[in-house]
Amino acid sequence: ILSQVKPEPRTEIERAIGEYLKLRYNWNPKNVNQRVNEATSFVLSSNRKAFESAMVSVKNFSAQKSISQRVFPEKIQVDLENGRALVSGDRITSIQGLKAVGPLK
Repeated sequence: ILSQVKPEPRTEIERAIGEYLKLRYNWNPKNVNQRVNEATSFVLSSNRKAFESAMVSVKNFSAQKSISQRVFPEKIQVDLENGRALVSGDRITSIQGLKAVGPLK
């Protein structure tokens, strides 16, 4: 009988955060609705209404101003004792073709 190895909780949380970042912060005017809607699955049902409300302006602004965004997380640190995660990396925002790079935090 093969024994299954249980995944490390920290590793699974880091992986989930990485997937959320891909959906929530990597979009362009054509796919922003789909990407943000997919990111909603990572949000607790008790917080979903507030998340969706906040994302309306992101979706509209992206479409109206032709804004794209990409993030490149360098480090995801999970603190299980305090229930927190710290993400660092770079964020590239393109507004009508002009690009700006800033920190992702």
